[in-house]
Amino acid sequence: MFYYIKYDCPQAYNGYSEWVFEAASEEEAKTILKDEMVDEDTWLEFREMSIEECIAHKEKEIHEAIKWEYIYRRYGNCTIKEFSKIEKQSENDPETYYRALVDYDRARSFPKRLLRQAPDTITMAEYNTILNKLVDAKTEEEFNTILRSVK
Repeated sequence: MFYYIKYDCPQAYNGYSEWVFEAASEEEAKTILKDEMVDEDTWLEFREMSIEECIAHKEKEIHEAIKWEYIYRRYGNCTIKEFSKIEKQSENDPETYYRALVDYDRARSFPKRLLRQAPDTITMAEYNTILNKLVDAKTEEEFNTILRSVK
């Protein structure tokens, strides 16, 4: 069986944390939460979940991760206020989400090639800049030129 817990977590971005986990029974689930130091006084929601609900929850988490990664990689070290504004805009614009998906897919296929070429002294900022250029390359020739320039 799968269980869902949502609990107060002041240090989390939105003030709460949520977690889906597997347990043989409700009693075992409560024991797991106690062992993980999730105080019952902080619980906002606790329930058993169907596998379909688990899939939907995981898809939502992946959607959020893709969106956050896209915003971070494309807009860099912006303020929280700017980040929130961009995040809200992207939620209302399916084209931006599609771009984030394409960006994510392309960015996942390039790191190994880039890391083989990059010197050990490359910084994460330099790495992300080059990775963005590779993702944005319009032709194979442009892609290869960018990759060869990394030394």
